[in-house]
Parts: sequence; structure tokens; C-alpha cells
Amino acid sequence: MGKTKRWHWVGIALAAAVALVAAAIWLQQDAEEIVPPRIILPGHPGGVRTVAFFPDGKTLLSAGGDNAVRLWDLYTGRLLDTKSFSSLPDFSIAAVSHDGRTAAVCGYGELRLWDIATGAVRTLKMPNTDMFYEPRFFPDDRKIAAIVDDRMGHETYSLCVWDVETGALLHTLKGVQRDNKVGPEYTIFANLTAGAVAAIGAGNSIKVWDPHKGALLHTLSGHTALITHIAYSPDGKSIASSSWDKTIRIWDLKTGALIQKIEGDGKYDFGWVEYSQDGKSVVSEGLADLFLTIWDAKTGALLQKVRYLGKNLSYVVYSPDRKKMFVVSSPYSMIFDAATWKRLQTLLITPEQPYCRAWSQDGKAIALGGFYDGEIRIWDIEDDAERRQRQ
Repeated sequence: MGKTKRWHWVGIALAAAVALVAAAIWLQQDAEEIVPPRIILPGHPGGVRTVAFFPDGKTLLSAGGDNAVRLWDLYTGRLLDTKSFSSLPDFSIAAVSHDGRTAAVCGYGELRLWDIATGAVRTLKMPNTDMFYEPRFFPDDRKIAAIVDDRMGHETYSLCVWDVETGALLHTLKGVQRDNKVGPEYTIFANLTAGAVAAIGAGNSIKVWDPHKGALLHTLSGHTALITHIAYSPDGKSIASSSWDKTIRIWDLKTGALIQKIEGDGKYDFGWVEYSQDGKSVVSEGLADLFLTIWDAKTGALLQKVRYLGKNLSYVVYSPDRKKMFVVSSPYSMIFDAATWKRLQTLLITPEQPYCRAWSQDGKAIALGGFYDGEIRIWDIEDDAERRQRQ
């Protein structure tokens, strides 16, 4: 290794050490306790690709690069069950139904439904299909949707909807733009509970569908670069989209009109966006490292900058009641009060960036999965009464 390259890596290591020391000093000044995980599960060889809590708050599902889905006792860490999907090539991701009875597993050419109680597996297929991604159950669990990539020379993905009981294909919603340079992980759809599905291609437009009728409602155009994330407002009347074109745009779901364009300072791409608890503002990563930024959703004005710790911020996750926000980065991740932005807890993650995350429906636990180490880390989350007692 040449001297220049060696000193380059030395410089990176020193910079990282300085950042960690500064973070430790800041936490010490605030008398903040850094909370390690309560339990670390062995997870999956080949990395953890999905973690999901069951509605009972007692069981955790994980899926990994070993083509297996595992069920864990959340509190003892005991392995409850393992289902191998070794015959499903390019196994990708799994999801749990709202009633906790079924797990959906995606892979090459198939979407499989695993009945947790009986162990039976049913297969949903589509002709000339390559990969399935992002399975989502409808709120009543009677339908399931997934992104389908046929890779048969077409330039679009499709969003397909099936009847869970019969396996019948109900709708094929075409026209989600493909960009082979970035891949299907940037083809996202969201919020089956709001009565519309927003499908985002790996391009610069958003397709808004009626998932029950299979009808296209709007095509939202205006971004000039890759759309990275969308978020629904709490009242379901608008969506916000972030993009590598350095803007956040807010759209009226009923009319498809652009409500607001937030440009920031024009120096940084927006990797994600979320609505605030009351829907009056949107949250994204900061104008500089270690800050979140809060923008007025109506005027586009910058309202507040909130400091967080760590590096390479991955995403934010709301608690099910939207009262807390989990800011995921490494080696520290932080939980904030979503109304006041007061820091509530700081979690010690790992040198590795978390790959997948889940917050239990009762709000009492958070799970993070590692892609490289294959481990699953679980934290207990304090409620308000526990926090007051500790303080």
C-alpha cells in the first residue's frame, strides 16, 4: 500500500475518532445514558433483510440471506420456528399480516404465503415474472400487493394485487418507471390504509392508484432526479416526496396538484422525508451533518434544526402512535419526542449501519437487523411513566 493511500485511511480513522469523542462529550454534558441492546439474536448467515413484529408484541419475525424465515420469542430470545425457502431463488423480503397469521415471502418469480399455525405454504405467481419486492398486506388482510419486475425488455415495473384466500390476481397496475442504474430498491409504494397507493418508479414521477379498483388517479410530475422516499400526511390528504434533485415536494392527493416545493439551500440531496406528528411540517435530514431539519409544510420555511448523533443517517421511524421518532444512524441512534423534539433515549447500535428496522405495535420494543454481521439487536423503549421515574 502506498504512503498516500495509507495516510488517507489514517486520516479517516482519526476523523471518526474525533467525531466519537465529540459525541461522547456532548452526551456526558447532557447526562445522557447510552442504552445498549437488551438482547442480540444470532439472526442469519448472509445478513438480515427483514425484521417485523407480530401484533401480540411477543414474537419477532426475521428473514435473511440464508433463505430462511425465523420466529423469535421477543423477551427470551428463544428461536421458535424456522421455515426454509431454499427453493426460492434470490429470496428478498418478508412481511407479516396484521392479524399475525400469515407471512409473505418474496423472491425470484414467486410470492409465497406461509400459514404460521399450520406451516402450509401457498404460492402466488405471475407469468413472465422475474422478481417480487415490497409485499404489503391490506388492512383487512384479504388482499396483498407487491412490486413485480418482469425484466422482459419492458421499461416499467408493475404493482400487483392478489386475493389472499384464493390467490387470484385482481389488478396489475403498470407504468412504474424503471431505471436500471439504481435498481428496484428505489421502486417504492406506500400507505395502503389511505385508500390510495402511491407507486414510485426509480425515476422522477409518482403514480397514485386506487388499489381496490385498479385505477390510476394521478401521475405526479415535477422532480428532475430520482425520487428517494414518499410519506403520507396523518390525515391522508397529501403526500411529501424527497429527491436527489435537492427538493421536497408536497402534493394534494385529491387533485394531484403541487402544494409546496421546498428547496433548502440547494447543496444537499434529500434522502428521505416524513411528516410531523400533526402534519403541519415535514422532517428530513439536515443541511449539514448531525442535524435534522423541520420545514413548514404550508410555506416551505425552515422552522427548526435538531441535532442528532452518529453518521450516515439511514432513516427515521415513527412509533405506532406517532408520539416518538427513532432516528437511525450508527454508532448512535436516538429517540425524540415527536412534538417537542426533546431527546428521550440514545441507543448504542454497532459500527455497522443497520439494514432493516421495526417498532413493535405496543411501542415497547425496537429491532434492528444487520446486513453484514447477520445479527438482530432489540431494545426496550421506555414509556413516559418509566422515564419520569428514572429521572
